[in-house]
Amino acid sequence: MDRNEADRYLEQSRQRGFVLGLDNMEKVLMALDRPDHKYKIIHVAGTNGKGSTCTMTQRILTENGYKTGLYTSPELYHINDRIHIDNEEISDEDYLQVFSDIVEICEKESIPITEFELLTAVALEYFARKDCDFVVLEVGMGGRLDATNVVDQPILTVITSIALDHTDYLGDTLAKIAYEKGGIIKSSAPVILYPQDQEVEKVIREIAEEKGVSVISPDFEKIKGIEVKESSQSFTYKGRAIELSLMGEYQVKNSTLVFEIISFLEELGYFMDRKKVLQGFKNTRMIARLQKVQDNPVILLDGAHNEQGIGELKKALTLIYPDRKFVFIFGVLKDKEYKKEVEILSEIAKAFIAVEPDYPERKLESSALKVLLDQFCSEVADLETIPAAIEYANKEYREDIIIICGSFYQVKDVLHYYNH
Repeated sequence: MDRNEADRYLEQSRQRGFVLGLDNMEKVLMALDRPDHKYKIIHVAGTNGKGSTCTMTQRILTENGYKTGLYTSPELYHINDRIHIDNEEISDEDYLQVFSDIVEICEKESIPITEFELLTAVALEYFARKDCDFVVLEVGMGGRLDATNVVDQPILTVITSIALDHTDYLGDTLAKIAYEKGGIIKSSAPVILYPQDQEVEKVIREIAEEKGVSVISPDFEKIKGIEVKESSQSFTYKGRAIELSLMGEYQVKNSTLVFEIISFLEELGYFMDRKKVLQGFKNTRMIARLQKVQDNPVILLDGAHNEQGIGELKKALTLIYPDRKFVFIFGVLKDKEYKKEVEILSEIAKAFIAVEPDYPERKLESSALKVLLDQFCSEVADLETIPAAIEYANKEYREDIIIICGSFYQVKDVLHYYNH
């Protein structure tokens, strides 16, 4: 199977939509002789902070000499960037080989696999073939019925910040969403839980108690001395000095979650060199997390795409650039609570440029978005595409700071524009 054939098959799988359930994955993994039993899995669910938590954890384990797989979603540039070992994404050769083997199983067993299930199976099998020590596995959506929840023997489960998102699938209250996220909790492993809403904590702790496992949470009161620069920040946590290249107070909090993950692994007997742990924090860099993609004028790319994420983005921007107003290149999916996002950003906005994310079935038309934006800001343009918006911003707002945000599904267009 070549790349074109694989892409066509993946597109056919995509047409099946996002199906919650584990039957397909169980069949595929059984046919593959349970690759997920061949390494230690750290399984991560949550609404915001999953990707950052996963990536920091992977980086620290890699710095300490452990061969570590990382599976995240969605892709930000191309499919391969969802599947990494250490700091290298899966090669085309390995991707096509594993992909072809799994397609053969699905066709032989008449398994109607979806896109996300297929890519998850590819990742789990690839990590086994490459003899990984650890795998950091990010949930796609929810947890309980997510394809990644086919793993039944994680060494650790992690739940990041939970907020209202994907309410059509997961429920319309924090308690319902927490129940879905908490579905990854297994009797084989304790839970590292981000401190959050009391309603959420109650649900998660009840599930953990039912499974007979402990809950470990960072203590945010022990975060001291945060110092913020334009491209880094430093602080102490439990007396340990930490420097991050990732920006925003929320990344400081995410890093304490990672600190507790690494501390737990140390308690299990996995050696972690203190200098290399700190080096892992410092060396973690991520696409679309306040990522500077242009210097003059400054253009930052961020994946914030729900009310909580946009709120954290606003806090970060006002801390890094006090007393500034910003130009937002903004696109959203129509099934999100985007009006609340606009309300938050409008408080620090000089102007908005409406665009459309690369997700035809779910995108909000930029013309419709402009109608809403006009209610909150006097300077609004409808440019529809990312390239047109960037060129417009470069011409009209050369003295300003420009932020591209609202959806991960426009990140690819930004990276293609800059040939990253």
